[in-house]
Amino acid sequence: MTKYEPLTTYLNLHKKERIKLTYSEIEEILGFELPVSARKDKRWWNNNDCSHSQSKSWGEAGYKTTDVILGESVVFVKE
Repeated sequence: MTKYEPLTTYLNLHKKERIKLTYSEIEEILGFELPVSARKDKRWWNNNDCSHSQSKSWGEAGYKTTDVILGESVVFVKE
């Protein structure tokens, strides 16, 4: 189990076309605080890099990220 797998599970359970989550909500789902890079660098939220466990987590659920507001919220949309 990867540390971002709870996010995969959450997205799989909700099965909505579009899910907007705040950073606080994501951290609650994960059970830990997101790294500083997730708050300061939009590249952390890139969709095309499956070598990073975070992007793999939403990709495996069939989502991609969009509308990233650093330090505030992220929108996950069904691919």
